[in-house]
Formats: sequence, C-alpha cells, structure tokens
Amino acid sequence: MLKYIVLWFFAFTTLAFAEETAELDDFFGHFIGLGEAHINEDGLPETRFRDLNVEIKPWEDGFEITWATTSIRDDTETDISFKEKMATQRFRATDKPTRFDGTEGENALKGDPVSWARIDGKALIITNVLVDESGKYNVTSYRRELIDTGMALVFTRFKNGEVTRRATAELTRAD
Repeated sequence: MLKYIVLWFFAFTTLAFAEETAELDDFFGHFIGLGEAHINEDGLPETRFRDLNVEIKPWEDGFEITWATTSIRDDTETDISFKEKMATQRFRATDKPTRFDGTEGENALKGDPVSWARIDGKALIITNVLVDESGKYNVTSYRRELIDTGMALVFTRFKNGEVTRRATAELTRAD
C-alpha cells in the first residue's frame, strides 16, 4: 500500500510542477518596452538603453516577427545619439509542433543566414547563424518568454564563441 501512495505522490507532484508549453498563438501580439544592452565589442564594455517594439503575427502555416530597436547613446556630455534598426523574419511550421524553420537561407557555409525558432515552455527562442567568408561565425539568440504583463526578452550575440552583446528587456503587451 505504501508503494502505491509513494507512486501516486510522485506522479501528482510531477504533473503539478510540469511546465506548460505555450502554443504559438500565445505569442501573437504587439509588445513594447525598454531594455538595456551590455556590449563588449573590441574589448570595451558599454551599456546602452533600448526602446523596443515587437510584433508577432500569423504567416502562412507559421509566423512572422517584426521588431524595431532604437538605441540611445551618450556620445559626449552634451550629445546624445539614436540608432534605429528594424527587421522582419518569417518562420514556417515543421512536423514538430514546437519547431519552426526560418525562410532566409539554407546553407550557412555559403554565407546564407540560417535561422530557426522553437517553443520551450513559455519561451519562443529564435536562433540565427551567419558564417562570413573567412569561416568566422556570428550567432544571435532571442529568448522571448511570456510573463503576466507581456514578455521578457533576453538577446545574446556570440562571435566565434565569445559573447559580444547581451540585452534584456521587459515588454508590455500593447494590443
């Protein structure tokens, strides 16, 4: 009898604490927020603030994500500069319900950007790989995790295995 009670306890606690996997639809929407980037390019650590705007929507059998980033930087004591970037990526569904194939390139060794996305628990993780002519590589990872108010973002850039940029932000659902 004790054996059944122990088995029931472990089965119940395992199910109770198992992390739910989000559905793709859970990520659809418009998110805005502020974050900060920790940059370590050329051996010079620096922190820059970011204004972020992310939209994720259905596209064919997968999704499209568009994001815009405005970075704010103090160039001198009296001068502030702004740098804006915007990008869109599309991902198609695969035979796995939590994995998506990027639509850009197919061969990283030929210089094509290769990307994929996956849902891990409550996070949508997008990975991009680019190999330059000399064989050096650049990997970026965007982890967008659903939270009560919207989304927590962690961005990491690796160049040849070394972290050169890491950004964090908390985005609010705007729709």
